Amino acid sequence: MSTPTLRNLAAALAAAAMTLTACGEGSASCPGGWCPVSSPPAGNSLTAVWGSASNDVWIVGGPSDSILHWNGSAISAVSTGTTATLLGVWGSGPADVWAVGHMDGPGIILHWDGSAWSTAAVGDIAKLNCVWGTGANDVWAAGDAGAMLHWDGVSWSAVASNTQLFIGGVWGSERSDVWAVGGKNVIQHWDGTSWSTATGGDATLHSLRSVWGSGAGDVWAVGDDGNAAGIFFHWDGSAWSSPANTAGPALFALWGSGGSDIWAVGGNGALLHWDGSTWSSPASVMSFFLDGIWGSTPADLWAVGSTGTAAALFHHEGS
Repeated sequence: MSTPTLRNLAAALAAAAMTLTACGEGSASCPGGWCPVSSPPAGNSLTAVWGSASNDVWIVGGPSDSILHWNGSAISAVSTGTTATLLGVWGSGPADVWAVGHMDGPGIILHWDGSAWSTAAVGDIAKLNCVWGTGANDVWAAGDAGAMLHWDGVSWSAVASNTQLFIGGVWGSERSDVWAVGGKNVIQHWDGTSWSTATGGDATLHSLRSVWGSGAGDVWAVGDDGNAAGIFFHWDGSAWSSPANTAGPALFALWGSGGSDIWAVGGNGALLHWDGSTWSSPASVMSFFLDGIWGSTPADLWAVGSTGTAAALFHHEGS
């Protein structure tokens, strides 16, 4: 998940009804099978996407008073009761979804209970960039200035993150094995008791924006090197390394279905794929900044972002 202020964002998407172009109708309209989707307005940029199934997908962005929802056949705008800018979304199921972001600066957390979105009580917190959990009673939300919050199924509480740098992504293999990544290459690890610094915090301008793994011994983190070039870090179960560098644009988000099927998206329409041995670029949607990606299966993927002047949404179906 990237920070929208990295780019100049302006006009909101004007389309009022969803139109989904059949994937594969020519490389110009659907490069690599990634087809543009028009939707109701939801702010200047779309920043993150998550779903419980192929017919239950939530797409956030902003600033907006609504969140987009895909029900398998159409996209609709669902009111949140706020005008927040939302940067992350995750849930344990169709009736338990969390969205995080900020309201003109201070952080905000919203919750979907299956029928409506409501604002969670979290007090005075910094802007939140990401949210992830292992289940309904174990959810993490993190953001600027090392902000780290935990949901135990009853309430949100602040947890010392062991860093003052911004946190851009969080993911784990289980409750006692969680990774958080952020500014200046910072990588933090939760062992079930406390957060500690695994690596990072150096003097470089590198920023890690997203983290995802197929298991405890296979975790990837992506971001940028401070000069708009993408960077990769990989955890093999014993150490972090930087084994791959595409020399491409900044990378903002990761998602995968397994160790040999991982996608990374970013600037200049970057859509990179890991097949278990190499990163390649099977498609690119130039002129777009892609901030988020999620799939229900390897053949059903969503990517979201911005043109720099309006929100952008892509859907991929097929192999």
